[in-house]
Amino acid sequence: MEQIFSHNNMEFLMDSLIAWVGGKKQLRAVIAEMIPENINGYIEPFGGAGWVLFFKDRWAKLEVYNDIDARLTNLFLVAKYHKEELHKELQLMLDSRFLFDKIITQPGLTDIQRAARFFIIIKRSFGAKGEHFGTSKKDKSTKSLKRMIDQVMMVADRLDQVKIETKDYKEIFEIYDSKENFFFLDPPYRHGVQYKSGRMNYEIFLKELKKLKGRFLLTIDDCSENLKLFKEFNIKKIDRCNGINRKNIVNNRFKELIITNYEQI
Repeated sequence: MEQIFSHNNMEFLMDSLIAWVGGKKQLRAVIAEMIPENINGYIEPFGGAGWVLFFKDRWAKLEVYNDIDARLTNLFLVAKYHKEELHKELQLMLDSRFLFDKIITQPGLTDIQRAARFFIIIKRSFGAKGEHFGTSKKDKSTKSLKRMIDQVMMVADRLDQVKIETKDYKEIFEIYDSKENFFFLDPPYRHGVQYKSGRMNYEIFLKELKKLKGRFLLTIDDCSENLKLFKEFNIKKIDRCNGINRKNIVNNRFKELIITNYEQI
């Protein structure tokens, strides 16, 4: 059953399927209010868990989710095109340390198996890091499998008309850039977790941003390097309650920047 929530008269549907490093769960309402109206395309080159995408039932005629991490895109593709098969596969996934350790080393042979096992690994791991089996001394620490499966079904419907890509952000810019399109950009933070394939080059990223015809909203960590690098754009300083990442904390608050190439509200 579709669940609709509201925030400041804005309707949105659901949470993301998974937690993810750098996810925008806490900031999605703030970001949503800053996204321009009457855009033709809404594109996320660094999709991650898709918290902002799922905040609204539809952002634009064209919606694109992209992430270079094939585990994420495979999960969303399978949820979109094979939700019933994914449903069946997930029903076999018990809250078991033995099963958790087994599927980490045996990710599955088919796309559906890999999607189900990746989903369970993130859901059942400590801090959603996908590394160690999560436990708690509190009551009801085991997450409801039925509720998780129901969430998959809702997300599958939301992804019905969303294009899903697995490309480098520069390719996404080249393919989808136009004056009518909007980019929500949430790249790896300079002082946060980077790609396994290597550290992001922020100077090249800046050069690519300058080429964009469309409008963009960028979220990134608040530091002197970023303030200097992106100084020609509009910058808003914000902070939020700190999550698992313990860096750059002031009174348990994490400082971030919202950067746009258009006037901020």
